[in-house]
Amino acid sequence: MPLLEEAFAEMICRKIHTDEPTLRSLIEKLFAHSRHGHLCYHDSQGIFNPSCMQELTATTETFAKPIGKFGSHYYLQKNWIYETRTLSGLKRLLSFSAHPEKNYTVDPALNALQEKALHLAMQSPFMILTGGPGRGKTFVAKHIAEALPANAKITLAAPTGKAAQHLAKAINRDVTTSTLHALLQLHKEYPPKIAADLLIVDECSMIDARIFAALFSQIQEGTRVILMGDPDQIPPVDAGTLFSQMCQIPAIPHVHLEECLRSDRQDILNLAENIRLGHAQNVLEILNAGSAHFTYHSLDSLSVKPEKFPLSQSPNVDFSRYRILCGLKRGLQGSDAINSTLYNYFAKQADTFAIPILITRSDPSLNLYNGEMGTLLNGKAHFPGREPLAEAILPAYEYAYALTVHKSQGSEFDEVELILPEGSERFGRELLYTAVTRCRHSLTINSTREILAACLTSHGDRESNLISRFNS
Repeated sequence: MPLLEEAFAEMICRKIHTDEPTLRSLIEKLFAHSRHGHLCYHDSQGIFNPSCMQELTATTETFAKPIGKFGSHYYLQKNWIYETRTLSGLKRLLSFSAHPEKNYTVDPALNALQEKALHLAMQSPFMILTGGPGRGKTFVAKHIAEALPANAKITLAAPTGKAAQHLAKAINRDVTTSTLHALLQLHKEYPPKIAADLLIVDECSMIDARIFAALFSQIQEGTRVILMGDPDQIPPVDAGTLFSQMCQIPAIPHVHLEECLRSDRQDILNLAENIRLGHAQNVLEILNAGSAHFTYHSLDSLSVKPEKFPLSQSPNVDFSRYRILCGLKRGLQGSDAINSTLYNYFAKQADTFAIPILITRSDPSLNLYNGEMGTLLNGKAHFPGREPLAEAILPAYEYAYALTVHKSQGSEFDEVELILPEGSERFGRELLYTAVTRCRHSLTINSTREILAACLTSHGDRESNLISRFNS
């Protein structure tokens, strides 16, 4: 057992004045599970039964002891709170009055499932809209927003500013656009309630349990809520895969779009679909066969290509044409090392040049949030739609020639160079699927057959009791 788990168990046992071996072992197991994003640990074989344990009930909001037990599931207190508040918030949203809209037109360009989603959104207080890339989720969201009366207040939100702005550009009416962190204002002791006629939240696969718990509790009754996303993408950095689990609850109105509308990159989407389904042999055969739109290289032949990035002295330079995505942040083939290599290369070419950056810590006072991308030039940071900011006052940021796959969610690039060194496989096939679906036109994968096979046979779903507790 790693030292961190042992130290945590030691701290808890001292706090509650016990050294019961069963409890110590359970705490270590539970903490390890929590560090890997699980909300609980399911002791299906009844291995643990420590005497110092609080039994939880459906109505328990918080508990006094460090660990609680619900049936055969064990929880750290914070994870129980997040799951419980998400569950109660979910049921509250479903209980809202529907206020169905009747006077709206249906665009004949909508396919059958898209039209179904539009009608469901007009009749329901809460629904989920899912689908892979190129299935037309944004197109449906546009029609839902434009079907409401002209005076309707519409709020669009997403985990990243780029994703929220992408959605806003598709809608031909006035909307309020926000990152989730800015909308929820969790830094405040009493964050404001969310009041709108329509709230659309995009890229929901990126939302962790803490944010879902806050979001659902802050929405005022009378707000029509639509959650959008692709449940097969990589899980959030923090705990929970609650969006994908909500998609499995029959009582929640849900439309999954299936028809692919982007024939220009059908071979990439075919590759992505085989990855999503975990068809490892098909994926390896497709990669070996190659395509006009993707190639596969071994890690031994990897060479970073600085010429793919523009060397520019304009803050408006377009860095979306080519991006390196990495399975890992650390190590020789991680995003940190590659960013350092590329920065040093360009620094030898010119005294001043535009540098892509990624904000890694939110600063509400500057209206900057984790995940926003901008350009740094001559001591000024440039972000879309706002005045330049002095580099000296920026919150934490990193260079963004290369991004981890986690940080690429919500973005698309014309050409993607994907690097998957050893260790990437622990994130499962969702990592590979997410990376491939960031690509518009051209994809290069740098890895080994062994790493790819390990990715494809691993699934990143995380333990939670949300579905069974909802249905009980």
